[in-house]
Amino acid sequence: MQRIRLRELYAREAVSVASMCPSGSSVVVVLSDGSDAELLLVDALGSVKSRRRFARARIATDVRWIGGGEQLAIIVSSGAQKSLVVLDTCGPRQERVMEIPSASTGFIPGPSLKSGAPLVMGMRGRDHPEGAVLEVKFQDATFKVVEAGGSTVRAWGSDANGCIRCASVLATGGQAEIVWRTCNKSPWRTMASWAGSVAMFSRVVALSRCGNVLTLLDCEGRDHAALKVVNCATGEATVAYEPTRGDVQCVLDLDEAGTPDLVGVFGRDWEWVGLSTRGRRMASMLRGLANVDQDGVRSGGDGGQMLVRQRCVARGPRWSLVSNTGGTGHATWPAIPALAVARPVSEDVISITARDGRDIDCFILGPTSRVVPVRGLVVLIHGGPWSRDYPGFSRDARWLADRDFMVVRVNYRGSLGYGRKFFEAGCRRWGEVPPLDIEDAVREMQKRRIVGDSVPVVMYGGSFGGFIALAVAALSELPVAGAIAVSAPSSLAALVKEKFSSEPASAGLWREFVGDPLLDERMLNAQSPRFAAARVDCPILLVHGERDKIVPFQQAEEMESFMRAAGKRVALLRLSEAGHALGGENRRYVRLEVERFISRCIGT
Repeated sequence: MQRIRLRELYAREAVSVASMCPSGSSVVVVLSDGSDAELLLVDALGSVKSRRRFARARIATDVRWIGGGEQLAIIVSSGAQKSLVVLDTCGPRQERVMEIPSASTGFIPGPSLKSGAPLVMGMRGRDHPEGAVLEVKFQDATFKVVEAGGSTVRAWGSDANGCIRCASVLATGGQAEIVWRTCNKSPWRTMASWAGSVAMFSRVVALSRCGNVLTLLDCEGRDHAALKVVNCATGEATVAYEPTRGDVQCVLDLDEAGTPDLVGVFGRDWEWVGLSTRGRRMASMLRGLANVDQDGVRSGGDGGQMLVRQRCVARGPRWSLVSNTGGTGHATWPAIPALAVARPVSEDVISITARDGRDIDCFILGPTSRVVPVRGLVVLIHGGPWSRDYPGFSRDARWLADRDFMVVRVNYRGSLGYGRKFFEAGCRRWGEVPPLDIEDAVREMQKRRIVGDSVPVVMYGGSFGGFIALAVAALSELPVAGAIAVSAPSSLAALVKEKFSSEPASAGLWREFVGDPLLDERMLNAQSPRFAAARVDCPILLVHGERDKIVPFQQAEEMESFMRAAGKRVALLRLSEAGHALGGENRRYVRLEVERFISRCIGT
């Protein structure tokens, strides 16, 4: 047997633990160096049982077990091509490969499949705007596409026989509905409905293993959404858990009755709540561990042991096997670091008071050495906009801190995790409220002498975070040395109009939380940096993939055009082969260009 060696893993850019075998006896580890990927099958002692390398490829970390763990199905991407690979985990290693459509997104959640059952995957893209299912019969190398038909699906599930269930929350004409169907056998059926458009916090979270029960987050006037269990046959809903603070961020496993095992609740800190007998045992195991990631729990079949990922500012996330031997949790598996580090850094969390009196959390990361002065302050802005930042390790923040920058991540109003009122404070004001919060966070850091008044400030964000970076440069009073926007919109009206066309079932959500591109055009344009290009006083770097299907490449072209027409400094970095998310060679190339751009902005 071969043990995992730490020095081998330090050379990798990313280490992910994809899954545990249903019996808990094996663990799937995916390694990536940005160009090649490697899959390791590891036993409970950390010994490598088998390994398979895929050149110039990426392995999706959602996998599917077959026959109780006798086989493992993975999805491998190489350029625009995707392949389904089934590996034998017991006995002589055999491998079967089948090419699948590139619109496939990943396996639909469910228990271990019975041998011979079809593999089912979700599909997204312009050809399937409402979502679809790819049903693969591997034995005879055939597949078929099953359209969702009538709704953007918010939760998929399948049983051990590969039978598909799906559920969603729709918003049409001021009415919200929960709908459910057996995707390939029946039409959509309404289970419940209520007046008012769908709220961000009213959404289907997960389906039970048999697909007959779902869990739903629903506000119903609360500031923090309650977790409900809904019987798909009767439509009866019962409250399974109602947090008093924070928001439910993840649900780990549902039993046959649909009772969630483990619920992760996040306000400023994580709280793990066990709702079933198995879940209470898991929660007690997690309670003694610090900084467990929001999606960093993988469980075996009986809940007797779990793989847990803990955030570590110094060395990145670390995976450990936690067992309940003797009734207490302890690490028995060699921890796996995510990447090597260049120099020590320190982390701090501060709260500032927003202009409406709400507290805003800021996560600060910077070099601990005082021998080398801080080169500048980089505000790293999360996207979404309905998303959030978490304390602990951030790959981009760590990369910048290693280069002697102070980095701050701000959970501006409109971020998730702090209740509905906090979220709604940013709605329909995305070009106004988040820039104010970021300006206040920077000024508070200067006031507390965390950074000096003369330290240059650079905005850096991706997707909607890039929009906010541009909005700070164009619409706020904060002096900015430069702004970087990756895969970012520049016009809210154009973005929402495109979403109405590409995601018709989500039109109500965009209309409620952002605005109507026709009725609210003047308001949206007033908040869009494209139309305030003449007010920008710093250089702008736009980075965008020409294959971006989330935010069209035209958004970057239009922003560049408006900046040049106003005589402003702007550069557009075109990535011909990239989509919305950057990875591999694109990520490394962009980081080099970003570092050069920041250095020019701050004069170093």
